Amino acid sequence: MHLGVCEICGLDLCCGPGRHTVALAQRGFKVTGVDCSPFMLREARQRARQAKTKVEFVQSDMRDFVRPGTFDPHSSPFHADFLGIIGVH
Repeated sequence: MHLGVCEICGLDLCCGPGRHTVALAQRGFKVTGVDCSPFMLREARQRARQAKTKVEFVQSDMRDFVRPGTFDPHSSPFHADFLGIIGVH
């Protein structure tokens, strides 16, 4: 069942260096990574470029980031089942 605006829209809050963000993009998600650290976002952008994936990265505190109606339901990327599903070990 499709619930979002795009085919599969993912949101990675506190994305850090983009490990999970890029993994989702490689699996066909349209992903937005949000982090408040410019250093971490530079690392994430570099990781996405190296992986040849298209990811939107936004510098923002996760408590302030708002984009209503844009993202599909989510799971915590720190949950072991979720990591296994997307193939990140």
